[in-house]
Order: sequence, then C-alpha cells, then structure tokens
Amino acid sequence: MAKQLFSVDEARQRARNRLPRMMFDFIDGASGDESLCRLNSSVIDQIRLMPRVLIDVSERDLSSSILDQKTGLPFGIAPMGMCALAWPGADQFLAREAA
Repeated sequence: MAKQLFSVDEARQRARNRLPRMMFDFIDGASGDESLCRLNSSVIDQIRLMPRVLIDVSERDLSSSILDQKTGLPFGIAPMGMCALAWPGADQFLAREAA
C-alpha cells in the first residue's frame, strides 16, 4: 500500500475515508491542546533538502543517535496505544518492523 501513496496528506485522506471517525480522530489528533503538533509541523516545514549532484555516495552513512544509542537509520517508530483497533495486527506489524 505504501507504494501507492505519494504524500502524507494522501495517506491521511485515505485513512479519514476508511476509518470510523472516532478512530481517525484518535490517531490523527495530538494530546492536550495540540500545540506540540503545530510546533512539530512548523519545524519540519522549515527543513530544506540540499540537492547535491555529481558527488561520491558509495560510502554514505544514514546512522544516527537516538537516546545515546546508535541506530542504522535516522528515524524510529513511536509507540501508539490501541493501534490494533485501527487495523487488525498493526501492533504486531509495527513491532516486527521496529525489530
């Protein structure tokens, strides 16, 4: 399914169309007054990628440090309670992918 989605907004719209409203609101929402959600979005919007062409990328390193532990990739999967209510087996799928 991920190969059929071209943006986060498209994935969000598909989820809105497929899930019961209560489940979509739970997953899509943020805790409290949702101010951190707006802050996170504004910070991400400020990131600009620098295209670099004709450089050697044969020995690139995507590792990063998360909580003082080196990881192979610069991202992780955040825990989400009740994710199996949105899709059967989602919790097990996320655990396998995180491993």
